[in-house]
Amino acid sequence: MGLCERADELQNPAQQQALDVRCNDINTPLLMTNQLRKLITSKTNILAFYQIFGGLFGVGLFVYLLSMSFQRQTMPHLLMTVLFLIAIGTFCYSIFCGIQIFRNEKSGLKHSWINQVVQIFSFSISGYGFQYVSGLYFSIGLDLTDSLLFKFNLGTSMWQLYFNQDFNQIKIEINILALLLIVFIDRQLKKIRDEDLEAHLSTIGNV
Repeated sequence: MGLCERADELQNPAQQQALDVRCNDINTPLLMTNQLRKLITSKTNILAFYQIFGGLFGVGLFVYLLSMSFQRQTMPHLLMTVLFLIAIGTFCYSIFCGIQIFRNEKSGLKHSWINQVVQIFSFSISGYGFQYVSGLYFSIGLDLTDSLLFKFNLGTSMWQLYFNQDFNQIKIEINILALLLIVFIDRQLKKIRDEDLEAHLSTIGNV
């Protein structure tokens, strides 16, 4: 029989009051933990859906491009096919990150952190370039090709990897949205760690 259940059976008012106070002390941290869990979950669910839909859009886009190549009877060469599969794989990873948040929030957030880090930087230098975005992006960049130019770009899911193209182009961009999501993920992970620590200390105190 639990301590709080015994409080209802005690006949001595003083003893019952003492046990009621202790029960409230036990339940308060648990109540705060549950409230914090609901708050965290509601925010991380938005991140989960964002990554899932961003990944689905990217997969759909590249499947469409690949199918168009076959329809035109222009069979993509082996390297291009490999790049297409890698691109689809990265978007599938974004989908996995979103699903993993629903299955295991802490693990999903860690994977989401990796997924967003890859999206921070895009570049095009001496004929080589890379850009990966799953979802939306708002980037600030420097174009040093002819002169120093600041550029702002906004768009949706994309994946680019190229080489031996535009040798004179020098461009670096930072995805501000990915940076903000990383800050958000770090804060959510910290809240989960604090929540786990609070629950652990509460359990030790009640032994």
